[in-house]
Amino acid sequence: MSYLLPGTITNALGVSSATLHFTGTNLFILNDHIGDWGYDPEMSNIRAYPLMRTFAVGVDVALRRRVQ
Repeated sequence: MSYLLPGTITNALGVSSATLHFTGTNLFILNDHIGDWGYDPEMSNIRAYPLMRTFAVGVDVALRRRVQ
């Protein structure tokens, strides 16, 4: 998911443009029993590590170029 900051904010920051990014995997699980038992159903071993959630956030900024 990304969000392009409006021009009023980027002008106040002194940049040409700015975009905020968010990415996540395994944010929610659709099966109730997995949350109760806490194991990965794709693993053959019930003692396997639980499903891990990952999050990533970022900012993409384009600076202004001054021409003299």
